[in-house]
Parts: sequence; C-alpha cells; structure tokens
Amino acid sequence: MMVNTEWGAFDNAREVLPTTPFDSKVDRESINPRFQAYEKFISGMYLGEITRNILLALVDAAPRPILFNGKSTERLNKHYGLDSELLSLVESAWRADAPREKDSDSDDEYAALCDFSVPLVEERIAPATLRRLNRVREIVQEHLGFAPGEVSLRDAALVQWAAALVVRRAARLSACGIAAVALQMGYVTGLGKDARAAALSAERKPFSIGIDGRWVLLIFVLVVGHRLAKLMHAWAASRPGQLVSALSWF
Repeated sequence: MMVNTEWGAFDNAREVLPTTPFDSKVDRESINPRFQAYEKFISGMYLGEITRNILLALVDAAPRPILFNGKSTERLNKHYGLDSELLSLVESAWRADAPREKDSDSDDEYAALCDFSVPLVEERIAPATLRRLNRVREIVQEHLGFAPGEVSLRDAALVQWAAALVVRRAARLSACGIAAVALQMGYVTGLGKDARAAALSAERKPFSIGIDGRWVLLIFVLVVGHRLAKLMHAWAASRPGQLVSALSWF
C-alpha cells in the first residue's frame, strides 16, 4: 500500500522552515499564496524561480551592481523564466571532473571566487577550476540570453554559488521529510551520530539517501524494508534529478 503524505503543505505558517525574502516573493506571487510552503522550498517547479530572484537582487544591488554589470535579459526578467534545468546544467558542469569535497571545502572555494577585494583573473585560478567556470559561463550565456563576453568569470562563479545554495537546501529539506517518515514508521530508531554509531555496532548499515544527479539511493533494507524502498522510489520519481546532496545519518 502506498500512502501519499501530502507533506507539501507542511508549515504553511512559516514558523519552522528557513524562509528568506526570496521565498516570500515566490510565495506571494504564486497561484496559492500561504499554501504548500514545504513544496515551494523543495519542488523543481519553484527552485528556478527562487534562483532567478536571487540573481536579480545581485543585478539590482546598489550603489553598484554585483552581477552581470547590472544588465539583465528577457529571460532573466520573465516570471518563471528560469527552471530547474538550468540549475541542473550549472551543477553538472561545475561538478564534472571536480574532486570530491566536503561542504566546508566547497564553501572555501566559493569564498575565494566571490572575493571582490581582489580581481578574479585567469592567472590566479587553478586550471581545473578555470575549466569548470568556463563551462558554467557558456551555459549562463546560452540559457539566459547573454551575448559572448557579457558574462565574466566572476558572474559565472556567482551564478554557480546561487544555484548550489538553492539545490543544497532543497535536497537537505527533502531528506528531512524522508528521515521523519522513516523514523515515524519505525524503520530507524534515531537520527544523528549516536544513531549511526549504534547501527554500525549492531552490524547494520546506516539508512542513507544520496542524490547526486544519477539517483544513487543507498538503502538499508530491514525485515520489511522493501516497503520503505518503494516509498523512496515513489518520492524520487516526483523530484527532479538536479537536487545535489546526501543527508540522513551523519
């Protein structure tokens, strides 16, 4: 038996979810304001629009623009002009042949690329990072309608940074919902480092969900774990593959 949790309506009062002004704008301009709050944080339908609002805020920053030298395009100005495809392409281009890294390592790299106190020039960028930035720049030019030369390396870094923020948060919040269901159904007895240690000491593999664009699902199947697997696969089928993260037991 499959049960539809309808968790998209979780926290419509916005008392728990990490709401930003960009989320509030998406909600206010949606066809159902103040409803389906959780869905608007994790669904591929909304991730592109959240990202678009972030990018426009950087374009319109005062007294000096931060992104694209203050220039926008028809697609960037259009309501829902960006969809989750762009986020997927940007993340795929950035992570292709990139070293496997911790979140802290990734944050350090973003900080260096987005440091406006020093010019971002090719000579100061590692060759592998430069290749990744150029791939992102090509995607931005093609999908946002900028002419060649209108997107700088800094612009590409900022777009990738914004896309990573949105998809990483969405993946983590999605995993929280699944972890809560697994906990409520009794498939796991706890979450966190202590629960992981207890599982390993009992010769169990940790319950884990990993999503990196190729739908890698690592599931510890208990006695009746196939039911949980079906639930997770149903969830996976309804979510875009560009959500990039792995969150469950740390």
